[in-house]
Formats: sequence, C-alpha cells, structure tokens
Amino acid sequence: MSRQAAQSRFAQTSQAGIFKGPDQPVEWFRRALIFKDADEEEVYSFTSATTGASHVYGLGNLRCRASASRVQFGPASVIYWDIGGGVINAATALGSEFVIGSVVAGKVEAHLEDRVMTLEPMDSIMYLPGDTVVHAMTEARTLALRIPISSEVLYWVKAKPFRTLAALRRQLDQSDSVDLIRLLQFLSSEFDRFESAEGSAQLQVLGEAIVARAQLVLERLIGFRRASNPWMLEVCSICDRYFAEHPSEWASGKQLSQLANCSVRQLYRAFEAVADATPLQYQHRVRMLSVRFAILDGLDQEVELDKLADTFGFRTHHQLTRAYAQEYGESPMETRARRESILKALKARRVRRP
Repeated sequence: MSRQAAQSRFAQTSQAGIFKGPDQPVEWFRRALIFKDADEEEVYSFTSATTGASHVYGLGNLRCRASASRVQFGPASVIYWDIGGGVINAATALGSEFVIGSVVAGKVEAHLEDRVMTLEPMDSIMYLPGDTVVHAMTEARTLALRIPISSEVLYWVKAKPFRTLAALRRQLDQSDSVDLIRLLQFLSSEFDRFESAEGSAQLQVLGEAIVARAQLVLERLIGFRRASNPWMLEVCSICDRYFAEHPSEWASGKQLSQLANCSVRQLYRAFEAVADATPLQYQHRVRMLSVRFAILDGLDQEVELDKLADTFGFRTHHQLTRAYAQEYGESPMETRARRESILKALKARRVRRP
C-alpha cells in the first residue's frame, strides 16, 4: 500500500458506538471535537475526557482546530488526532504505558530531551514511561497506540539510568511502522463495518494481535530480555508500591525485606534479576522521575525546591539539586528553563500552511 493510499484510507470515518465485549465494553469515540478556531489562550491547559491530554498550546501564528477519536480494547487504546493549523502538546504523565506515535499525514516535530526528530507520514516513534516530550503538529493526522506495560518491563525501564534511556533508538524501522499503521487502519475500518455487539469479539482479538505485535517491536528496541520469575516480580511489586505510597521515606534493605517477607539477600537477588539494579538504586531513580515530572508538569506555577525536597525525602533543596544533577546532568531549574525555551520558540514560530 502506498503512503498516499494509507493516509486516505484512515481519513474515512463514520459514526460513533460502543461495542460490548465478553469482559468489558470496547469503546469507539468518533471524531469528538476538542477545540475549533482557537488561539493560544483558549487552548492553554485544556483537558479532554477523550484524550486525557493537558498542557496543549497553539503553534506560532496558526489558528488551530483539533478533533480526536479513540478505540479502547481491553487495557490498550488507540487515539487518532486530526489537527488543523498547528498545535503544541507538552503533556506530561508518569504513566505505566508504552506509546507508539505514528504520523498518517502532515508533519510532527518531536522534542525528546535534547533530541529533535521530524516525523513524516508513515513514520513511528516509541515513548517509554518517564519520557517528557513536546510535540509540534502542523496540519497533521496522527495515531497513538498506548499499551500497558508488564510489571517486569516497567521495573526494568524505571531502574535504568536516564542517560541509558535517552540514548535508545526511538524511531521504528519503516517496515515495522508501516505494518503497525496498516493494522491500526484495519482496526478502524472494522469498527466502521461492525454495527452490532456480535462483532466485538472479533475486534477484541484483532486488538490483542496488534498489542502483541507492538510489544515484540518495543521489547526489541529497548533490548529487554526476560530473566525473572513470579516470586521475584512480587517482591519488586511490594517494594514499588511502598515507594509510591511513601515518597518522603528512604527504606533500608532490612525494612524492604520485612515488607516483602524475604531475606535481604533474596531482596537483592530479586531486584538484580528484575530491574538490573539494587533496591536503593531503584528507589532513587523512581524518586528522581517524580521530581522531574513535578517540575515539568507545573510550568505555570513557581517551583519551590524546598517543598519538593521535603515531599521526596531530601534534607535540603541543595541535596535534592545535587542528586538531580547526578542523574540528569543539569539542575532542576535548568530542566525547567530548557522546556520553557522550547515552548517559547514554538509559540513564536511563523508557520506557513502546507
């Protein structure tokens, strides 16, 4: 299938509906209008029940319009954006999902940390839990496949140093990208065709097949290899929940082993097998992720480092700043200033309509 044919096929949409599957509803939200003829003030910080996005802005001098559709199959979902004019999406979310973003038409510029990638039609890019990205989309139609990540892969990703994750290749091979987009387009056409609950089971199977294919592609890109067992995963899960519920406490190996009902030796073996890190390294990196997202998710608010230090268990903001710089190679305020600089440049950009 040519790029032009693939683009036009997905652009054909029809009515909305809810298809009830054997376990839960399969939902299809068709072209819900998010905003129309908006400027920066009208778009700023919009929140949509359809997409869950926030921190969305107008791009440069372009008036903007956006509509979105979503297919939900089991725990996974596909969101289709149709952008008229230009939109900047700087949403942040810690999340526990892989995301594959694909361009069907138009142009998307992705600012991922210190990299800028220009995506053309039929290109796809991978995002990991913990990524902070700014998208500039011009007259674009895009797909976002959101896949809940298994606990084993999630802990493995969260434990990786920032520099390791930042260096990973993110763009999918063209063959993988085209195959996935074709499958998603087929899923869309099947939703158009089925108008009764009887079709839901087939749609669920199709969705599961797409997720399975995408997971293989993603695990290959990140170089993940399974090396643990259910007992080790349970030990790490107990500790991970404790870290989330007690963000200001630094737990020792002895405390964690008592929580997980295992010896300290078994605790360390579990984390080494699942996360390729010690419990303390994992706890530290999860905490640094939370600090980073607190800084980037509050661009419209003043950063209070003393308050962040207290929230995340650091004695002073100086200690927090040192730990942050060791992990990310810059201070918290430099991270914030870099994001603000990207947004300022994009908002001021003079853009010609294609």
